[in-house]
Amino acid sequence: MAATGGTRHRDDVQGMRALAVALVIAAHAGVPFLAGGFVGVDVFFVISGFVICGGFFKNVQRNRDVSLASFYSRRVRRLLPSLSALSVVVLLAGVFLAPYSSVRFMAHTAVAATFFNANHYLMAGAGYFDPAAEKNAFLHTWSLSVEEQFYFVLPCFILLVMLLAFADGD
Repeated sequence: MAATGGTRHRDDVQGMRALAVALVIAAHAGVPFLAGGFVGVDVFFVISGFVICGGFFKNVQRNRDVSLASFYSRRVRRLLPSLSALSVVVLLAGVFLAPYSSVRFMAHTAVAATFFNANHYLMAGAGYFDPAAEKNAFLHTWSLSVEEQFYFVLPCFILLVMLLAFADGD
């Protein structure tokens, strides 16, 4: 395992990520028993949880402290630059390539995705499975929103468990 930026490269994790992406691509290609692509997304969620939680626990163990601000800051610095670039490029392309009626929906979804809330926006609107949603180039950002909402809750839950565990030890 090669070290990169303080983390270890894990071939098993990278292999599972590749499998998850292949499952999603196969579903979008119309492989009948993989309709929806949810298996690949679920696999990716599990892998992400394993990697992110492992890093969170290592940081707690190394520093003997829980810094939610540091955790959330790392998440934002990792995701927002790419998400911002994606949003700008896709919205610009959408103005020229997408049906006029769908550009506003796309723009609103892009804003919701920026705040990791695309899943709620899509659910409250036409719905993920609505034919109108299929024209939304930001439809896929629902999964990023779900993942980040999980990471808003998980560290707080871990912190609560740790505080309760330490309170019992006193």
